[in-house]
Amino acid sequence: MSPTLKAVPVAAFISVLVSVGTVTVYNSLGPSHVDPPPAAQVPEGTSPELVRLPEELEAIRGELLAVRSQVRELQENASRGSGDLPARIDTLEKRTAAAEAQLAGLEITPNAEDLAAKDPEKLRGDIESLFSVLEKHGVAAYMSPKLSELAEKVEALGDDGLAFVHDQLGAEEKETRFLAAALAEKLQDPALIDGLATSAMEDDDFMVRRMAAHALASMGHEEAGDALADIVEKETRDAGVRLNAWHGLASLERPEAVTTFSKILESAGGDVSADLVVDTALKTSHPALLPELRKAYDHSAVTVGVKIRILRTLGQSDPQAYGDFLRSIAENSSVDEGLRRAAAEALAGE
Repeated sequence: MSPTLKAVPVAAFISVLVSVGTVTVYNSLGPSHVDPPPAAQVPEGTSPELVRLPEELEAIRGELLAVRSQVRELQENASRGSGDLPARIDTLEKRTAAAEAQLAGLEITPNAEDLAAKDPEKLRGDIESLFSVLEKHGVAAYMSPKLSELAEKVEALGDDGLAFVHDQLGAEEKETRFLAAALAEKLQDPALIDGLATSAMEDDDFMVRRMAAHALASMGHEEAGDALADIVEKETRDAGVRLNAWHGLASLERPEAVTTFSKILESAGGDVSADLVVDTALKTSHPALLPELRKAYDHSAVTVGVKIRILRTLGQSDPQAYGDFLRSIAENSSVDEGLRRAAAEALAGE
C-alpha cells in the first residue's frame, strides 16, 4: 500500500470556515456576520469570585503575551551577538515560570453556565432564546462564537437537548433547519446522524442539505459512513452536497471514497469546480486515492496550479510508483514550464 498522503492544514470545503472541507458549503455566501463576544456581566446573586477569575486570567495572559513579544525581539537580534542576551533570557524565563505558576494555582470556581445547568427548565429557555437570536443571522450563524455557547447549553441538557435539535431539523423555516444542522456539527453526537442524513437528502433548500452533509462529514464517526455513502450515491441535485459527503467518506477511509471519486469529479459544475473536487481530495489522508489523483491530472477542467499540487503529492507520497510519470512530464518540452519544474522537483525529492 502506498504511504499516506501528506497531511494538509484544514480549510477545504468553505472559504469562510476553518474546518476540513469547507468551501463547498459557503462558496456563494456574501460577507459573514460575526457577533462580538458578549460583555462580561455579573449574574444576580453571584459571589465576587465568579468575576474575579477572568480578570486574573486576562492579567496573566497579558504577561505571557509580553514575554512572547520580547522573545521574538531576542530571536531577531540573536544573530547580532548582543552581550546582554543571557541576562535578558534568564529574566524572561523567570517571568514565564511565575505566570505559569499563577495559572496552575488558580482555583476554577463554577461559572454562571454551570449554575444554569442545574435548572433544566431555565437551561431550555436559554437554549430557545439563543437559538432564536442566531437563526436571524441565516447561514452567517455558522461563524458566530455564540454557536459554540449554544452547543454547550444543548449538551448540558442531555437527551432533551438532542431532541430539541432533531425537532429543529424538521422546522418550517430554512434558517431554522440550517442552524439546527450547524449546531449538530458542533455537537457531533451520533444520535443526530439519522436526522442529518434525512436533511442532507430530502430538504428543499440546498444550503440546508449542504450543511447537513457537512455536519455528517465532520463528525468522524464510523456510524456516519453508511449515511455518507448513501448521499454520495443518491444525490443528484447539488454537487456541493455530494462533495461534502464524499469528503466524509475519504476522512473515514471508506472504500466508497475511491470507487466514487471519478463520478464526483465528473459531476463538478457551478460553484463546485473540478479544482475544488481535486483540492478536497488532496487534503485527505486516504492512501488509496493516489491513483485517482493521477487520473485527475489528465482532466481537462483541472487547472495548472492544481496539477502542480498533484505532481508534488505523487512525488512526496510514492515516488517509486509514479517516477516514470513524473519523468515523462519533466522531460516533455511541450508541457507547461511550471508543470515540468514541479515534476522535476518531485523527482528530486524537493
